[in-house]
Amino acid sequence: FPVTIPFYTKAFNGEIVIGFNKIKIDKQLEDINKPITILLILLGLVALIVVYVMASQISQPIVKLTELSEQMAQGAYGTLNTFRKVRVFELNRLQESLEALASKLNLERQRNQELTQNLENKIKEQTGGLESLLKDLNVAQEIAHFANFKFHLSTNTLDGSENLQNLLGIKDISVVTRKHIVTGK
Repeated sequence: FPVTIPFYTKAFNGEIVIGFNKIKIDKQLEDINKPITILLILLGLVALIVVYVMASQISQPIVKLTELSEQMAQGAYGTLNTFRKVRVFELNRLQESLEALASKLNLERQRNQELTQNLENKIKEQTGGLESLLKDLNVAQEIAHFANFKFHLSTNTLDGSENLQNLLGIKDISVVTRKHIVTGK
């Protein structure tokens, strides 16, 4: 298709007609655009890879910290030291907070175990002392022909000292009822 361009100089005044072959121009444009299209596709792929790498760099520490938090919730406090430091400032702060929390929880767990053991030892000690006193009381009641008891109205049952059975002349204290207490029979 021809193109007409006005052209003026001192020596020439008129129009220049230029003829173009549309098929050749289309082919040349296609040849120019092929590498540009390939380059754009490659740039798009590179961008996707960069985004994927960055997303994994960001999400990996978050996933790891989430896993560690779940382990802490189940009582596993010692696993935090195996996690490498992450590069993101906020995540470092979160990790440091979790590590400090885990350390405190470990100390408190040890302290609770020590306190529990001490309490158990004191209970055993006090129980042994009470059992000794109960034996002495039973001996004293036997010598003095004396007994003590408690009657539970709500359950209609009787609790008493060992000597109560001897004084009442019965083999089993569980058969004693309110009637026996009131009438003495």
